[in-house]
Amino acid sequence: TLRGAKGKGQMAERIALSCDQWIDVRERLKVKDKRDVHSYSVDGLATDGLTYRLNVVKHQIATAAVRITDWHLSGEKSYPTVSQFKDKVAAIEELGEDIFDEITAALGNSDKAKQAAEDEEKNAIAGGESV
Repeated sequence: TLRGAKGKGQMAERIALSCDQWIDVRERLKVKDKRDVHSYSVDGLATDGLTYRLNVVKHQIATAAVRITDWHLSGEKSYPTVSQFKDKVAAIEELGEDIFDEITAALGNSDKAKQAAEDEEKNAIAGGESV
């Protein structure tokens, strides 16, 4: 994992994939990004009329679209780095199932590692406080 400045003050993390492939992902999302993921992922209301039906695959695609800032994937087109959300979704939908599954797993593992680091930091702060 490499970290470095990317774009307009955005920090990006490079995640290595198999076969010398990689994706660069944003470390922080904006509210607009969360809205885009939600809007794209929801397939209407459930039968109870109170809860949303979430399409898991659409959620994975949308999450990748808002997190990925660039990629190097063998045999794939360049990532649309300055395009709209819908263009990024379209590019991800064109990926093969194997590489999409690898990207989804890598994003999940990255999120888990960040959460573990945040939890560790919180515990260290809480443990160092005097009562």
